[in-house]
Amino acid sequence: MPGSACDAPPQATSSRTGAPWLGGTWAGAGPAPRGRGATTTRGPAEDSAAGIPAGPSSAAAGSWAGRCRGAGDTGGGGRSHYEVLGVAFGSSQEDVRKAFHAAARAAHPDKGGSAEAFAAVQSAWEALRDPGRRAAYDVYGLDEQRRTVQTDERDRTRGGEAALLAELGLVARGPVLPACQLVVTCGGCGRPATRTCCVCGGPFCSFCARRQHWRGAHPPHWPLVAAPGSLAAALGRREFEAKRLEDDRRWEGARLAAADPHHRSEAQRRELRAFAQAAALAEADPGAPRRYAPALARLYMWTQTHAHVIIAVHLPNGRHDAEVEACVGGGGVLTVGARGAQPALRRALAGPLEPGAPLELTRTADGRFAVLTLAKAQAGAAAPALDSGRPSPAAGGSPGTAGRGATEAVRLTGAEAWLRHCGRGDGGGGWWRRLFVGDSDGARCVPPPYTLSQTADELLLELPLPWWVRAEDVEVQVGPVGLQLGVRGLGLGLARSYWSSPDDAATPGQEAAASPGGRSAVVPERCSWSLGEGEGGGRGAAAGGGRRPPRLLSVALALPDPSPEEVQYKRGVGQDHRQAARGESGGSGGWGPGGSGPEGRRGVRFFAEDEDAFGLEPLLQAACFRLAGGAWVLPPPWEHEEPQAGRWVDREALLPPGARAHLARLRAADQQQQKQQGPLLPDGEAGAAAHPPPGELARAG
Repeated sequence: MPGSACDAPPQATSSRTGAPWLGGTWAGAGPAPRGRGATTTRGPAEDSAAGIPAGPSSAAAGSWAGRCRGAGDTGGGGRSHYEVLGVAFGSSQEDVRKAFHAAARAAHPDKGGSAEAFAAVQSAWEALRDPGRRAAYDVYGLDEQRRTVQTDERDRTRGGEAALLAELGLVARGPVLPACQLVVTCGGCGRPATRTCCVCGGPFCSFCARRQHWRGAHPPHWPLVAAPGSLAAALGRREFEAKRLEDDRRWEGARLAAADPHHRSEAQRRELRAFAQAAALAEADPGAPRRYAPALARLYMWTQTHAHVIIAVHLPNGRHDAEVEACVGGGGVLTVGARGAQPALRRALAGPLEPGAPLELTRTADGRFAVLTLAKAQAGAAAPALDSGRPSPAAGGSPGTAGRGATEAVRLTGAEAWLRHCGRGDGGGGWWRRLFVGDSDGARCVPPPYTLSQTADELLLELPLPWWVRAEDVEVQVGPVGLQLGVRGLGLGLARSYWSSPDDAATPGQEAAASPGGRSAVVPERCSWSLGEGEGGGRGAAAGGGRRPPRLLSVALALPDPSPEEVQYKRGVGQDHRQAARGESGGSGGWGPGGSGPEGRRGVRFFAEDEDAFGLEPLLQAACFRLAGGAWVLPPPWEHEEPQAGRWVDREALLPPGARAHLARLRAADQQQQKQQGPLLPDGEAGAAAHPPPGELARAG
């Protein structure tokens, strides 16, 4: 009991740390708080009413507590033990012993003293004779006259105090007797303290853990407890709970999709609402088929061979029981969509098609993805040579060969293939620069006409150009939201938008003014470009062809420096497109209807025109490989170390897993169709019999 001048129980020892006395042990640190903090005493009856078990020494402790008095009731008129004996605070034990003998002789009743005075001298001697008891009295008892007991607050918190004492009993692994315990009280409410604030060192109880307090020179603050490892444990529990909820949501979505083919997740419903709004605006605009709209352009991607154009389309409003229609109308407007619903694609083609050529359309089983194959006009036209940019004979076949054979085609990157074929422009067959009227060159195309590689502080765009291009022919404009690039004499024009977080755009696919945190994705003032000699023509020159090497346009896009928050919480790693979370609109992990994207991968492509949010690239690769025996493959955006450069793959084992799975489905559908049609027709007739005429529907599982 704080402030008592009585004997301590024989089984306990005192300590100058001022810690609470729990079942014969001491815990905590620091002296008891002054002011409102106070302790109370209880008897055996109150112990029983509070539900606190009585220990074997309850009777002895009760009798010991009955002899206790406050320091202001020592029998010496409210004087302290040192004043009763007539010695100063801090006197030696020998001086205290001599003072006791002198005071006992003067206060003894046989010597003319009184019994009360002699009892006070005896009590003071019992408290000060033992060094341990004297230390406890020095800590608590000497200040008892300045400490107050607020009976009204003690009465209101009687039950809470008993509960806390019971909790302390569990911690101490033994009975806690409130009548004989030295406890540190809370500086806010007076209950027994259970914790110590690491800011000010003040004790507080569980009831005051959410109340501000102050102590000494520390202003009002929330109580904090230093618990090493608690933050990591809390973060681990939060991540585990998020993973559990994500697994439950994923499995629940799969179960609902199996039970209801029309089921859509919340992300797919958001995408459907955004598509309906964008499609309604495009339908009301007569010039929409000849204008690039980012909100609708993200629904398709395309690639090409020497003779065909392959388009993969995501249908947000597609259904498993709704047929998919595709036709080319007046003005070369291509329309693709589910029957009876808003079309997902309605754009004017930028190049001519072969008259009378069949239009092949395949779709997935859920009706939300379709692949369209169109035959180019004049499929045997010549392609430009790498050295001059002027037309030269080509032998046909897969893209990238250009009469040099498949061995060199594998070594060509997508940018080199673009340079080899870009001299003819949009007309006359060959290599298409753009798919639709109003698009920039290479927009939504696999592969893009450039190569991207990134370091910690900059992103490098490399574009091969013919040897005759000079620096005055090149125009580069780097803005806060996009890049504009043009080459006079070649007719090349690139317009690209930087990536943006989904939170930065009101509508999916629309461009934002800045990346997360209100910063631009690049720093235009620090960007630069140069035009130098490339390495693509070295092979021809070494072979004796005398060809000049192409020029290489390099654009260095400076990335912003890490923000103070990224330096403090992300170890100085800028949260750019490589750490961006992928969406979930296009199936599992947002990477294809077949779930070919690994879960938990992060990263998107730097340019919005290159980003594949719905997993259309595996569909394009499967259709291209089935048609031409090879396909263009780009590294996925979560492989940050790999440069974004397309490579031609002519072996099925080198295709991504998702493309191989789609290719197996296409071959199974072809075999089933051949069985239904009977024996194969002669060459030249099988293609026309296998595919319907333009404007009609073809279906594949």
